[in-house]
Amino acid sequence: MARHGDRRPPALPPLDDVIRAHLQSVLEACRGNRSNAARVLGVDRKTLARQLVRLGIGETPESRTLRPGSLVAIEGIDGAGLTTQAHRLVEYLKTRGHRALFTCEPSGGRVGTLIRELLLEPAALASTSAMRTYSLLFAADRIDHIHREVAPALAHGITVVSDRWYHSSLAYQRTGVDRDWIASMNQHTRTPDVTIVLDVPLDVAHQRRMLAGRPHEYFHAPETQRDVVAGYRATISELRIAGERIEVIDGTPNADLVFAAILRTLGIRR
Repeated sequence: MARHGDRRPPALPPLDDVIRAHLQSVLEACRGNRSNAARVLGVDRKTLARQLVRLGIGETPESRTLRPGSLVAIEGIDGAGLTTQAHRLVEYLKTRGHRALFTCEPSGGRVGTLIRELLLEPAALASTSAMRTYSLLFAADRIDHIHREVAPALAHGITVVSDRWYHSSLAYQRTGVDRDWIASMNQHTRTPDVTIVLDVPLDVAHQRRMLAGRPHEYFHAPETQRDVVAGYRATISELRIAGERIEVIDGTPNADLVFAAILRTLGIRR
């Protein structure tokens, strides 16, 4: 029998209950996005999946409706209409009282500006060593972009719509350097809540670039563009398996129809 005045520590909950509660809170904070939850927890997605099964935590369905403070990436080959649709989505969200910010990659920072200059010099990127330098610059620009612009906006509940994200690096740069090396440089980059890929044929993209008066860049060569399309297909498949929400939309109709499809995909009623 305990003597009068003894103070025993309160009984602690079982360790698995503590772990379960923590995982559930992280998943809720990440809106069910397991890729982002794994990054927050400092584990890979397979390890997280095994723990969820062990602890009896069922699938947390990711919201199909766009919430404030989301990161939306618009992806596709040059000429698919990324910039047009990204700007249009931001302006539309603002008219509905949903705070939103347009951004792009390469970013407007110092590293991004250097990348844009290099893209206009095809000869400067013709070797594997040059492509590795280019990949490092893009990874550095993305880190700067996130900390300087994207993360602060998301923290204030502002939805960020980015014209390109790391998917472009995986699709474009894998034609010149090792894909796993590129992926390793971007493994700690925030996963978008949803990535929308605008799919257009190569000839359509070429015609649009010509009509817009776009200057010729290194990746615009026809053979390179074919490799990029294959790169996007592989990237979409790989990242979907890893748990990312990636939606592919036909980008060939007129801009109004494509925009309507984007809104439907994001669960936004007009």
